[in-house]
Amino acid sequence: MKAVAGIRRMLQSEEGFTLMEALVAIAILAVVLLGTASMLFNGLATSAGSNNRYVAAATIQSQVENLLKSSFASLASQLTPVQTTSNGVTYRTTWRVTALSTNSAFINISTTWTDKTGAHGMGFQLVRSR
Repeated sequence: MKAVAGIRRMLQSEEGFTLMEALVAIAILAVVLLGTASMLFNGLATSAGSNNRYVAAATIQSQVENLLKSSFASLASQLTPVQTTSNGVTYRTTWRVTALSTNSAFINISTTWTDKTGAHGMGFQLVRSR
């Protein structure tokens, strides 16, 4: 009998959490976790955008090096985009060569790409001499 009375007292005790307290704690935890997840996804999107700009800059730099290595007489505009793909993003690079004199040329290079956030572009200009 004493064992049954002890079990009854334990069941009627007010120790522990009520269902309402547990639900409030779960709701607060959910709000905190959603805020953290939002910051995480924004960070990942920013990182992806930064990587895309890096790849575009590297693409332009590579083309600048090719144009500087080529002979001055062979410099020509490339208005049909040269396409490069990296991580599922296609980069389209074009350049226009404008003669400034018989010994120098103005080169305008641009790269464009489209990702999840929209269309983007980057450009670079230089003067090449003989």
